[in-house]
Amino acid sequence: MDIKLHRNAVIDDLLVENTSTVDSIAPEYIETDSISFRPIYQIDFNSVLRLFRQTSDEVFYHHGDDRHILPDDTREYVKSQKQNWIQSEKFEYGVIHNGELIGVSYLNPSDELDSFEFGLWLQREYWGNGFSQERADAFLHIAFSLLDASFIFVGCALSNVRSRHSIEKYVRRYNGSFFGCSFKSKGHYRSVDEPTDVIKHPDWGVSKEQFWSMETGISSTIPGSSYEDIEF
Repeated sequence: MDIKLHRNAVIDDLLVENTSTVDSIAPEYIETDSISFRPIYQIDFNSVLRLFRQTSDEVFYHHGDDRHILPDDTREYVKSQKQNWIQSEKFEYGVIHNGELIGVSYLNPSDELDSFEFGLWLQREYWGNGFSQERADAFLHIAFSLLDASFIFVGCALSNVRSRHSIEKYVRRYNGSFFGCSFKSKGHYRSVDEPTDVIKHPDWGVSKEQFWSMETGISSTIPGSSYEDIEF
């Protein structure tokens, strides 16, 4: 299925293949200009094992994921992600570029399946190639065009400046909003050095109305403050 692209998209092509079922409401194959996505549990196990063994600690520094020490760690991870997918609790994808598994991305639905959170991590050598923007285009189109979502939200650890700048780019392209900072348990970001037990977490979102407005910009929901006034 070819999806008609939003005029603010940076990708030229978006291919989605899926027959939606109660066990798999999210697409099981997504392809953009440079990358494709498959459920992590459908990818060759040795490829997943290598990904978590060989990815540098720098990649995991700002994320909840971590290096798998033993093959059984990877096995249990893959099994849990298959169960999460079937139960529509989390849709975890492997990110593939030129036939190689280079990272992980996910769509995390609300209990009502009417809103989604998404995230991404890639091996260090693939940073700066625009893959985050391609992923955002794909997942936003799928959420609003196929899954009838009302809202998409995304965030990052405050210290993750690269991710913040990437998020700002696509939230701005789709006329989204900044909602301020929430707080996450330090345990979720095991590698982040912080003097407190919580991690400051800026949060953004794009609603269905904002997405289809075809406008651009980032608004702030903080009373009396425009986005340009905010200091991170």
